[in-house]
Amino acid sequence: MASKKKPTSKKPAPPEPPKSPILPKVVAALELPPDGYADIFKRLRTMLRGYATKLRVAKNDTDTYELWSKKAATNGSTMYFGGVRLGKKYVSYHLFPVYVAPKLLEGLSPGLKKRMQGKSCFNFEAVDDVLFDELAALTQKGFETFEARGMI
Repeated sequence: MASKKKPTSKKPAPPEPPKSPILPKVVAALELPPDGYADIFKRLRTMLRGYATKLRVAKNDTDTYELWSKKAATNGSTMYFGGVRLGKKYVSYHLFPVYVAPKLLEGLSPGLKKRMQGKSCFNFEAVDDVLFDELAALTQKGFETFEARGMI
């Protein structure tokens, strides 16, 4: 006797759960920066720490360091001086004086200029002593400019 196969009815696949717009952000937030970025962050933070006595440290976390003026402007707010942020793709060094006084960028080396993103941000993926020395000198000029303009 031949065996009869029962016809199988295929059940429709269950619907996929809706995709959350938050999930990709959570996954991205959990990604760690590449090795070596912490060293870059420490070097750049140390560069700014020399100004902490005359400025106000607004943030000092494991991934962010910010300096603001202590002196309030006419509108009552203080002025951002600069900061360092440890990101997933690079370490950012923000130096607001070059935004306020773009002439500070005159004579900037092509190497440091290449690191610029926007008007006052420099991004690094590796320690570069030559560029860091140039950035330290630029930071000093920026501080002197803020001081001369009464912004500190």
